[in-house]
Amino acid sequence: MRLLSFLAVLLLLYISNAHAESPQDTRAACEKNDGVWTKFEDLYPEGTLSGDDIGRYICRIRTREEGSSCTSQKQCRGQCLAPEGTKAGAEAVGVCAEFMWLSVFERNRTIIGGRVVYPEYSMEMTDRKKRLLAELYRNLEKWKSAELVSYSFTAENENCFCFFAQYYGPVETFVNDRKVSKVVYLGKARDGYKPGDEITSPTSLGQTVLAFFKYTEEHIEKATGNALIEVTYDPTFGFPTLIKFDRPDYADDQSSVVIYDFKPM
Repeated sequence: MRLLSFLAVLLLLYISNAHAESPQDTRAACEKNDGVWTKFEDLYPEGTLSGDDIGRYICRIRTREEGSSCTSQKQCRGQCLAPEGTKAGAEAVGVCAEFMWLSVFERNRTIIGGRVVYPEYSMEMTDRKKRLLAELYRNLEKWKSAELVSYSFTAENENCFCFFAQYYGPVETFVNDRKVSKVVYLGKARDGYKPGDEITSPTSLGQTVLAFFKYTEEHIEKATGNALIEVTYDPTFGFPTLIKFDRPDYADDQSSVVIYDFKPM
């Protein structure tokens, strides 16, 4: 029996390697599934990408059942989004998401039966993480459709293991033509800062909205096991208003960023 199991594993590995795709194969499979081959940088046009993200592509597949009800993932071509507050795996009526994003992960890709399969996405991510990512991408589309290039907002971290005032905030960030032009400290006097001082040193709170989308995506993707993650979005423009996470297995690894007083300019 052990020998048969070993041979079966070897056969599966051989099949997977035999179907490993080239970029052309990936695009062909995307278009075969009525997908749109999209440059990753087009989703983050404010220059927030770096490293391996540059030059990546995403296959966006619009679901044919958009807006229809669902009780399980199998009923949707994309993601079945459970109602807010529903526990993962609970039998409840949800709604099929607008898009299925197949290329969040670029490693270990294979094509099986003409369909692109991403092992990290389909095998390791929980239903809850899939819902969180689908919700993030839906709100990212809302933000992009608003076409806001200049705006201001206030952000603060209500729960972090931080050393300096500019990481706690609150800070007011001004964005002009998709670039941060000024960050002003609004908190109590500490660490050499007083209210109204301009912050010139790096701070994770003084970012563009798209950078906060990227920040949120990264924390959703790396969440495992009993990690806490909670995200809320502005109903009008779609930007994150709360990004809260806590990984109990790691000491001092928690954060609760809130964004408010958003003003288009």
